[in-house]
Amino acid sequence: MQRPIDLQYAGHNVRLLRPRSGVHPFMWLAAAVLWTIAGAASLYLLAMVVAFVFGGIFSYLTPVGALLLLACLATLSGGIRRARDVAVVYYLEQAVRLNLPLPPMIRAAEQGERRSLRRRLKKLCMRLEDGWPVADALADAAPGLPRRVLGLVEAGENSGRLATALRRLVVQHDLIPAGNPVHRIFYRWYPLILCAGSGGIIQMLVIFVLPKYTQIMQDFHLTAPRSMRLLISLSDWLGWFVVLAATLILLVYSGRMFRQMISPRAASPGPLRAPRDVLCWYLPVLRGVSRHRALADVCHVCADALDAGIGIENAVADAARVGTNAVLDWRLRRWHDRMIGGMPVDEAARAAGMPQLMAGMLATARSGEDTPEVFRFLARYYEARFSRSAVLLRGAVVPGIAIGFGALVAIVALGIFQPLVAIMENLCPGMGVR
Repeated sequence: MQRPIDLQYAGHNVRLLRPRSGVHPFMWLAAAVLWTIAGAASLYLLAMVVAFVFGGIFSYLTPVGALLLLACLATLSGGIRRARDVAVVYYLEQAVRLNLPLPPMIRAAEQGERRSLRRRLKKLCMRLEDGWPVADALADAAPGLPRRVLGLVEAGENSGRLATALRRLVVQHDLIPAGNPVHRIFYRWYPLILCAGSGGIIQMLVIFVLPKYTQIMQDFHLTAPRSMRLLISLSDWLGWFVVLAATLILLVYSGRMFRQMISPRAASPGPLRAPRDVLCWYLPVLRGVSRHRALADVCHVCADALDAGIGIENAVADAARVGTNAVLDWRLRRWHDRMIGGMPVDEAARAAGMPQLMAGMLATARSGEDTPEVFRFLARYYEARFSRSAVLLRGAVVPGIAIGFGALVAIVALGIFQPLVAIMENLCPGMGVR
């Protein structure tokens, strides 16, 4: 992990921004293809196991059963590794909070643990004894931690507020979610598997059932209902595209689940990070969570750095290296460059595209001593908005799935049952009418 460049000039310590070295796009694509192939192979083997266990009667359910089994195994194994990584952070936070020497404290904690957690603590102790920075040692010992968490630890270490940063990570569980595996399975994989299973069933109905209905209605010289014609036209336009897209998505996600089950390292978004972050920043539903969490992290980092006596330029530079969201990183870099160019803090923030609330409150800070309190207030404000948006989004998942799939089932049911009703009325006119 690269460090900022420190230059001394004009009596000020100005930290220049330098981008992190990421994964080469070709290497990332090759790894993604290999994991996708491995995930497809594991999905095929699991499908054969499910078919062998349940017999030929339930053979049509083998893909769905294999997906569920793979999702459960990946989520449970990832949850176990995440819990161990979080335990490493807890031990590190305790050692820093008690102001004890880190290697002896970590070594003492290692003696009381077993197996995987003990290996993680041993590696952390070795890296610290070799003189590694705390963030780099933590990234090597607990590779499953999110990049954002490691960025916050690095920012706290750069500003000399490591204890505060670690304490915030431990207290606010939304920063390092240990995660209930059952909730993770439901909220992450259940909608995807349900969409894939429903899409496959609907496509089979459209391919094998609706043509028979069409032939029968032609034999009886009947006009197909509007719902049936709509379903057939949608299948003609989007049928194979939907099948190919669903197959590709399932293969990619099966590869991701297989990687999560095998590899201890967190998945890197690679070249897709910027497009993903742009979507999360601007989409109406997701932006309330992504923006407010990222802004809260930035305000915390800036407040800690200013309390430690670091200039606002270096504080913004450290905040830009956290890596919460690419859009905010770009704006922080512009903010940093404008302040280096001599613009006031509030004008530079407004010109860089930072929120109007932040720029306006920074303009009201009468002295340098008021600026950390402004950032503290903004951090609490954005944390409250993030918590509210996250709770609202999680609460809307289940009703949204129910409404969406209810509408889909209603369309398919109308397209299937209305032809039957038309045929019965033609065969038995006036049936049920007295």
